[in-house]
Amino acid sequence: MAPRLALLLALAFAGCSTPEPLAQDGALPPDLARADLLRPDAPRLYPGPLFRKRAEAGELAAFELDEVVVNAAGELELRPGGGKAGKDPYAAGSYHGGNFYNGGSYRSGSARSAIWVSSVPFDSVVPSFEVLTPATTWVALALSVRVDGAWSKEYALGVWASGKETIARHSVDGQDDAVAAVKTDTLVLAKKADALRLSVQLFSEGTATPRVRSVAAIVADSQAAARPDTPTPAALGKLLEVPKRSQMVFPQTDGWCSPTSTSMVLAYWAAKLGRPALDETVPAAAAAIFDFVYDGTGNWPFNTAHAASLDGGALHAVVTRLDSLLQVERLIAAGIPAVISISYGAGELKGAPVSETDGHLIVVRGFTASGDVVCNDPAAANDASVQVTYARAEVEQAWSHSRRTTYVIWPATGSPLPVDPLGAY
Repeated sequence: MAPRLALLLALAFAGCSTPEPLAQDGALPPDLARADLLRPDAPRLYPGPLFRKRAEAGELAAFELDEVVVNAAGELELRPGGGKAGKDPYAAGSYHGGNFYNGGSYRSGSARSAIWVSSVPFDSVVPSFEVLTPATTWVALALSVRVDGAWSKEYALGVWASGKETIARHSVDGQDDAVAAVKTDTLVLAKKADALRLSVQLFSEGTATPRVRSVAAIVADSQAAARPDTPTPAALGKLLEVPKRSQMVFPQTDGWCSPTSTSMVLAYWAAKLGRPALDETVPAAAAAIFDFVYDGTGNWPFNTAHAASLDGGALHAVVTRLDSLLQVERLIAAGIPAVISISYGAGELKGAPVSETDGHLIVVRGFTASGDVVCNDPAAANDASVQVTYARAEVEQAWSHSRRTTYVIWPATGSPLPVDPLGAY
């Protein structure tokens, strides 16, 4: 990491010193079995693998806050008239040809979650978030992990705003060390961790404030086998009316599979909820998701953050990782399509419009009566040919390469998520 960026992160999360070990649910290991830790406000052992804290449940109020307050809706926002004065650590235009923040001055505050102790060790983390960022405001997300009882530094996992008036959203490179590497939107660990902590910093150039609605992190163990689950018969033979859109009809076709898939799901909800503001063109979605450091639109959390920012926060959205298509069956039965990340070699996904890919996103819109997967594949040559049915086993295999990464997007009111017994949504 560049020295100035390292200093920036240290200052930005100055309240984030190495935390004391805290209790978990159930029996405590000997080094943690202390009476002072057995208290109601100790962090709980969430079964995981998804850690998610939401404004509507009042869960963000438990964060450690510095120049940040909780508003009447339970959201995090900058303290009115407050915030610490700061300045972009890079000269204007000198960070990858752009600005790290706004190239100038700002005020900021920060919030940090309680320690989340995972029920199983993990070697990768993908965060996601829901934030409303009016003009002149933005946020930055970071996380730390605990490995062998020691806490890592804070790794920056994105600087984000829904618009481009004030900052250009981007991932943060140059942070790799002996503990972990940041791969655009994913923290990949050299050794397994057992706990994490999320931090979010809120910024403003003026009187407006960002509003943080939720923060989340999905953990995964690359060596773990898929957990057993039960089927949902109601999903078989069910097809959702997800509009069909091809990325190939635009001049910029390479790398637009993610925003095209996201835009299809947004259009689905626009029609379902009677909210036309959710329906946007593929180029508009791509522009609103683009990460200028990654130089593309495939940043997973930026896709879900964009979806959750539209129409005043009409939707929730999260990046998760599932164990099998049985979890997608529950979503389909509840009327919720899923976007999944796949990769495959020649002949490994029969009927696909491209013979092979090292990374591609598609929409699962339903299942045949026999359980094969009905998808909208944006790599089709035109909109009319987007819908395709793939063999279930071949989809499972292609999806496994991303550790079954999935975007789940659903309404903020009505159409609640089904309960996932495996804890991934």
